[in-house]
Amino acid sequence: MQWIGADLTAATLDAELLEALADAEEERRRGQTAAGRSAGVQAAAASREKRRAAKIEKASSLWCKLPGEISGAEIAALVGLSVRSLHYHLGPREDARAKASKK
Repeated sequence: MQWIGADLTAATLDAELLEALADAEEERRRGQTAAGRSAGVQAAAASREKRRAAKIEKASSLWCKLPGEISGAEIAALVGLSVRSLHYHLGPREDARAKASKK
């Protein structure tokens, strides 16, 4: 916007006003989109955690078995998680067997 020495005709004021209104509307939409995106990300994370928890529950009983009976890769394939995820959430298989034998 040029105010110093500008020709303040109705046409230039209208154009600048329309541009300012368009900028304000764009900022309003961007703000709404950010809030919606944040809520969607949180909902997706909760859903993902719920699905993962169900798979971890299935894998925990198999995780206690000896690797000779069933491998980590086989357990991962059965439940639909990676071996890395199983190790992260269930810990070492030796620890799982020790906990299961104490019960």
